[in-house]
Amino acid sequence: MSLPAELPLFPLNVVLFPGMLLPLHIFEPRYRRMLNLCVEEEIPCGLVLPTNAELPHRVGVAAHIQQIERLTDGRSNIITLGQERFRVTDFRHDFPYLVASVEEWPCPAQRGPHLAAYTAAARQAFGDYLDALRGAIGQDISVDEMPDEPDTLAYLIAVVLQVSLEQKQALLEAPILIDLLRWEQRLMHSETAILRYMERTRPLADDAGPISPN
Repeated sequence: MSLPAELPLFPLNVVLFPGMLLPLHIFEPRYRRMLNLCVEEEIPCGLVLPTNAELPHRVGVAAHIQQIERLTDGRSNIITLGQERFRVTDFRHDFPYLVASVEEWPCPAQRGPHLAAYTAAARQAFGDYLDALRGAIGQDISVDEMPDEPDTLAYLIAVVLQVSLEQKQALLEAPILIDLLRWEQRLMHSETAILRYMERTRPLADDAGPISPN
């Protein structure tokens, strides 16, 4: 399904990726109106990360409504699924919420031996990262099945990575899939080293006991 030429925008402090499920609680009157429009016209909203400036980032992902629960006071709980990546070409301010002219912006795969090599390296780095994350936080983190498709794997990694929103936005804006996998590899190697250091030094911190205020 192709995107409409215009999308209502929902600025939110979350970076949505294709294939990612995101539950949302809609309570502001303007976004209730936006939700009604999306349901009536059967269109997604564009989820974008805010900036420190007036306007949000220009690259986002279309959030398609999968489930909706209407509450008696007008609020709604919805579950959305990220699908198409898009970029904004222009903003409109004549609605209670932002509306943007958008163009779909897929992440080209450029299949070949280089992509296969980066995919294999990213898969290995992701497994190491998950092991380190489990050890550092002391909780089981499992991925049911490691995806075979490079784009699916890349977006799963982007969702799971425990990095800043700005770093996630940079991943979302990767121009081609090889770049995305390469950048994720670097992040995972760095984060894995930090997590393993935290796991090694945690017993030392526990043995030291509480810090005296004097």
